Amino acid sequence: MIGGRVARLATHLEGREEAFVERLGELVAVDSGTGSVEGVNRVVDRCADWLRTDGWSVERHPVDGPSGPLGNLVVAEQDGGASGTSLVIGHTDTVFSDGTAAARPLRLDGDRILGPGVCDMKGGLVSGILAIEALRSTGTAFGRVIFILNPDEEVGSPASRPFIRERAPQADAVFVLEAARENGAVVTAR
Repeated sequence: MIGGRVARLATHLEGREEAFVERLGELVAVDSGTGSVEGVNRVVDRCADWLRTDGWSVERHPVDGPSGPLGNLVVAEQDGGASGTSLVIGHTDTVFSDGTAAARPLRLDGDRILGPGVCDMKGGLVSGILAIEALRSTGTAFGRVIFILNPDEEVGSPASRPFIRERAPQADAVFVLEAARENGAVVTAR
C-alpha cells in the first residue's frame, strides 16, 4: 500500500516540475531582504494565494522588530481529515539587498536552479506548498497542517518566535523547509 501511495505522489510531482520552476521564478524575481516590507509582503501574498487556492485558511499578522515593521507573518491551516498535526515552517525573507533579483534573475544551469533565495528559502516554500498540494491531489490522507511563513528568520525570528512557540505544542511533527547545503549537510542550529 505504501509503495502505491509513494508511486502516485512521485508521478504527480514529476508532472509538476514546470510549475515548481515557474512558481520559484515568481518568488526569486522579488527582492525580499529582511526589513524590505514591500518585497516580503509580495512573497507572502503570492504564497498565500497558492495556499488559499488549495483550500487553506490563511491569516496575515503584521509584525514589527526592534527597527520597525518586518512585514506580514502568515499562519495557514488545512485539515486533511486524518489524525495528527504537522507544523510546517518557512521564511519569506532573504539576506539579499534590493536590486539583487534584477541583477541575478532565476536561471537554469543543467539540473541546477540558480538565483537569489533559491535555496534559502524560496525553493523550500514552493516545495512545501507543492508537496501538500500533491497529498490532497492524489487522495493521500494527511492530518491537520499548520503552515507558518515568517518574515524575519534571517535575523533570528524575533517577531515570529511567539507565533511558532504558541503552535509548536499542538504538533506531532515539525518540518522546517530549509534546504540542505550542497554537500547534503543540514544546519540544525546556529
